[in-house]
Amino acid sequence: MKKMLVTITLAAASAAAFAQGKVSLQNDPSCLYTMPTAPWRCAPQDQNLAGQPIPISGPLPSGAVLEVGLYGGTASTLLTLQTAVLLNPVGGSGAPWDGMPPATHVHIDGTPNSNGDGSLGMTGYVAGDPAYFQVAVWDSAYANPFIAEACMSPYVGFNHVFSMTPGTSIPYLAINLAGGTTWIDAGNEHPLILGIIPEPSALALAGSATALLFIFRRRKS
Repeated sequence: MKKMLVTITLAAASAAAFAQGKVSLQNDPSCLYTMPTAPWRCAPQDQNLAGQPIPISGPLPSGAVLEVGLYGGTASTLLTLQTAVLLNPVGGSGAPWDGMPPATHVHIDGTPNSNGDGSLGMTGYVAGDPAYFQVAVWDSAYANPFIAEACMSPYVGFNHVFSMTPGTSIPYLAINLAGGTTWIDAGNEHPLILGIIPEPSALALAGSATALLFIFRRRKS
């Protein structure tokens, strides 16, 4: 009886796992996250790092700690944050290369925290369907990249929107590999350079509008 209960529990857990998508936020040496190319775009203390992969051993000389987030949605104009991780925290991130985040596994669920796994949720997502994604890097002093952009932070950047089908089995599919031709054709095999923002999508415009409203309200109060 006990063995049967264990088997049923494992089967239920497996079914729950396969009812969601799995992706891994990561990159490779061909698409490193990079400091602004022009020294004047960097904080004065960071100008010697211009054009170089973002160091991951700790905060920048200016003290800035950068965050990388994966946005996703069922449409390219309906992207919401799926996961975020610090790129250069105090003590370092432990990633293998400068300009790389620590590989971060993400469950893509239609409902936030549907399996108690802390997933942020992707409204309307059905396991096995393709989804749209975009990577953002920003100064973690700001709540999100849109506020960082609205405040004219030098440290904010996005790659291009791409599509992929999250895994429905055991492996977590790396976005830079499973993105396939959409990742390549969009130009995401090149470094993500801070300070370079692709043409705004509806999400970016909405995010910027929200950020500006937030800033306006703070100043007014």
